[in-house]
Amino acid sequence: MENDPALFGNLLDKVTKTAPKELTPVFGLKDTEGLGEPSAKFLLKSKHIAKESNPAKVDHERERSCHPDKSDPQDAFRISKALADEFFSLPSARENSR
Repeated sequence: MENDPALFGNLLDKVTKTAPKELTPVFGLKDTEGLGEPSAKFLLKSKHIAKESNPAKVDHERERSCHPDKSDPQDAFRISKALADEFFSLPSARENSR
């Protein structure tokens, strides 16, 4: 998905339509101070749960893998895994105070 705030609403609509009614969607973000800042702001303003995944840890896990090249799908998998495995210890995303 493009990092375009104009498209975030479309993604949220798809998630909302596909998520079972009894579940609350949760979003994992790798970088809430750089390229991920617009998505963090959007999710927080729309009152969704967003957790921060440590970018250094995601990069380290990628480097340890069989395919260490940068790959958005691989990073998304690692962020999702961290979200599932470490949900309660991951910090909540926050709007950058810059």
